[in-house]
Amino acid sequence: MRPVLLFLACLALSPLLTADESARRFLQKPDSWFASTEAKQVAAIILSFQTDAGGWPKNTDTISKAYSGDRAKLQPTFDNKATVDELRFMARMVNATQDATCRQSFDRGLAYVLAAQYANGGFPQWWPNPGSIAKRITLNDGVMIGIMNVLKDAADRGPDFAWLDETRRLRCAEAEARGTACLLKMQVTANGRRTGWGQQHDEKTFETVGARTFELSCIAPGDTVAVVEFLMRYERPSAELVAAGKTVKILTVGKKGREQLRRDWASHFVAHVDLSAVRKLGYTNAQDIARDLLGRFDAGEYDVATIFFSRFQSVIAQIPTAQQIIPAKFEEAEAGAATLYDYEPSEEAILADLLPRGVATQIFAALLENAASEQGARMSAMDNATRNAGDMIDRLTIEFNRSRQAVITNELIEIISGAEAL
Repeated sequence: MRPVLLFLACLALSPLLTADESARRFLQKPDSWFASTEAKQVAAIILSFQTDAGGWPKNTDTISKAYSGDRAKLQPTFDNKATVDELRFMARMVNATQDATCRQSFDRGLAYVLAAQYANGGFPQWWPNPGSIAKRITLNDGVMIGIMNVLKDAADRGPDFAWLDETRRLRCAEAEARGTACLLKMQVTANGRRTGWGQQHDEKTFETVGARTFELSCIAPGDTVAVVEFLMRYERPSAELVAAGKTVKILTVGKKGREQLRRDWASHFVAHVDLSAVRKLGYTNAQDIARDLLGRFDAGEYDVATIFFSRFQSVIAQIPTAQQIIPAKFEEAEAGAATLYDYEPSEEAILADLLPRGVATQIFAALLENAASEQGARMSAMDNATRNAGDMIDRLTIEFNRSRQAVITNELIEIISGAEAL
């Protein structure tokens, strides 16, 4: 089986400057940081948000100030990688400091994860007492794959889990095996061929199901990629895993995307196109990339090429988009009387000329969409920065005026007091 080439074009989009007020902010810190006083203070705050069930809430500022409210209001979940990020943080704290409190927190969180797993290996979005939607086996927003990656890292005694005892490691390995078997059962088969995965799957039948009105029952490209990436972590995959996953090769365009992917996927890189010296993107740049791709396809290096880029919607919204460009995909023709055409010089000659142009045009369109998205993100980031600077100026102006008034008041009091003393 020839590999699938995932063509990651133009991932140079600068992310919007959004505040991440959770443990995720610190997961990229070096190991030495987790032994610092700051890390211990952050760990204490994160620990205060750990629920009685053992998990953590989502969309909550868990790093600025310790929680002192009603603990019954803290609802644990796996949605948006909640609990998973906190577990990784506590694991790194234990690895760096052997702190007993952090270890107890990790053990409670791991027990929460293991208790939430269904007998068939799947994971719900919320636990305990999930609602009708939350009880589905959820891949959306990194729920199940986030958990599976933690379980595998723990089972393999990865760098952050070297301290884990054998009993807990084996429990993680067993949960990982059940989860992987569940993922294989969830894979959608269409026309006798295994395809991808949905956002949510029925917890009993494994069929794809809808959730909210905009989350339909369908094959989700983003979640499918996440599952395939996880399956690719197995160094000696079984025949079943090989049948479910694909061999991936990555060709990057734009240094930002390459930098983001280098850490985990450097071994899959086959080439890189550096456009940092290009002042203005042109069709010739797309043609050069297209010739490289077509040459690799003709050489039998891959079966399918998919380009990933940010499609511009508005200044504040850029949509991650995956588009298959090789082999070409066409819309189904409407049923009806077919029209006959004569081709000169021949169909084959025309296609031989048009298909490379079509690939180059799609790449060029993706380059332009991504460039527009990047400028939109920069505009939004600068607008936010300007607004924040204005707010800071206003606050400092008020503080200055108050301080100045206080000084004047003190001087007047001293003058009056001195005059009265005379």
